[in-house]
Amino acid sequence: MPFELATAGVSARALGAQLRAQALALLKRCRLEDFELSLLITDDRTMRKLNRRFRGQNHSTDVLAFPQIDSASRLGAKGRARA
Repeated sequence: MPFELATAGVSARALGAQLRAQALALLKRCRLEDFELSLLITDDRTMRKLNRRFRGQNHSTDVLAFPQIDSASRLGAKGRARA
């Protein structure tokens, strides 16, 4: 159950351990132990740059989310990736 936490433009070290524990508990509860979760905690300036780069929107936003699999057709009935 890989978990990655990165920060850009903010200091989130104090929250790192708590976020990691909660994220891993959520993945386990949802039976998604085989999936990977990556979080980036950032400031408005960096979020604006990311939103402009990936969505063509020149403003900040609360959340950007990206799929980590090629298509939903690779998911099984319970949301697990097929081999």
